[in-house]
Amino acid sequence: MIVDSFLSLASEKDFNNITVRDITEKATINRATFYAHFDDKFDLLHSTITNTFTDKLKKRLNDHDGFNEKVIANIFSSHV
Repeated sequence: MIVDSFLSLASEKDFNNITVRDITEKATINRATFYAHFDDKFDLLHSTITNTFTDKLKKRLNDHDGFNEKVIANIFSSHV
C-alpha cells in the first residue's frame, strides 16, 4: 500500500517534490504508520529499488537452467 502509493506519486511528479504527507494521504494511512515501516522517503526509495531489483534478479535466475558468470553478467548489464 505504501510502496504502491509512492510509485503512483513518482509517476506523477519528481521525487524531490514528493513528501511523506503526499505518500500517507495517497495510501490513506497516518504518518506514524509510515514511520513504523520507513525512516523517511529516502528509505522508502531505497527499499523499493532494492526489492524491485531483488525480485527481478530472482525471476531471471529462475528462468535460467544454470547459474554461471555469463548469466550474472547479463542480469547486471540489463539493469544498470
